[in-house]
Amino acid sequence: MGARSIMSPMVETVDEVQQYLARARYAPSRSRAVALRVSHDTLPAARRYRIWLTETNAEIVYFAKIETALGAENVDAIADVPGV
Repeated sequence: MGARSIMSPMVETVDEVQQYLARARYAPSRSRAVALRVSHDTLPAARRYRIWLTETNAEIVYFAKIETALGAENVDAIADVPGV
């Protein structure tokens, strides 16, 4: 249903990384969009979607790419954000 490894370039602050993380994972915990009940959907029943989304969220890997001096200054705080 989508990428399971996501990398954001040019991350400089904790606020940025928190916004990226919100978009990297599906509801109910975050705000990533998902299309369900489409032709390639192989899930057996609608009641399993919530379980499937939760399990998928646990498998998603997120990388914050530090490429600037400001990012380097904030690298420890960025690395301490849960989910990075």
